[in-house]
Amino acid sequence: MKAMIILLVLLLRHFGHAHAEKAAKIEFAGNPVEVTAEMQTVITEDSYLELNNDSFEEASEEKTVEASSESSNWELCKHEDEVYIYQRWIEAEPGRKARELYAELVVAAKPEELSQIIRDEKYGTKWLSIADEYKVLKQSSEQEWYAYSKFDFLPALRFDLVTRNEMKVNAATQTVTIGISGVPDYLPEEEKYRRLSHFDGQWEFTPTDNNHTRIRYYMFSKTKPFLPRWMTDPFVFGELKNCVVNVKQLAENS
Repeated sequence: MKAMIILLVLLLRHFGHAHAEKAAKIEFAGNPVEVTAEMQTVITEDSYLELNNDSFEEASEEKTVEASSESSNWELCKHEDEVYIYQRWIEAEPGRKARELYAELVVAAKPEELSQIIRDEKYGTKWLSIADEYKVLKQSSEQEWYAYSKFDFLPALRFDLVTRNEMKVNAATQTVTIGISGVPDYLPEEEKYRRLSHFDGQWEFTPTDNNHTRIRYYMFSKTKPFLPRWMTDPFVFGELKNCVVNVKQLAENS
């Protein structure tokens, strides 16, 4: 746990010079912490970092294999139980690539049932289980809403995220997608919380038959990494897996 806290502080120091100075002053005497197989969702913005570290590529114990032909530019990098996690590298800025990830599994539920779980405020801290607070700030329409999440690890490790969420339905395939975009300037920043500056994600619910749906949850951040992937991947993959598994359990138990 202490190692998790230290790593999270290092990641959060990336959010700005002023916050970095504060983080540098944090002491951990007796206070055993993006962590374990779990940091957010985080879920911090760094949870979904590009996490590129060239020196680690050859030493990686996790051998990647090519994904199916329907997503030929994706690689399967982890398979645990019923969850598959894929990655791909895309240009974040000229001369630098960042990693996008998604987790996939099949659930005994229909797309509209799954989308209601994501839209319903009461389920926010259930599928995003490391969030201490989740609320809908504004419901612009049935297809668009703004959401706010808070994460309280320690008094000195508090951060929040504001997102715009947009739902679309493909009439031909009956696939439901919910796009998630960070909007850090939507709310004034609270003094005790660090605002996550960039996050892009998407839920995709595609029916495979009359009773089953394939869930895919995508996460991406342009934040430039400064820690090797071997330190952050266990948490990143764990949180990505938790999100889709939590939605599956909520759907099947409702």
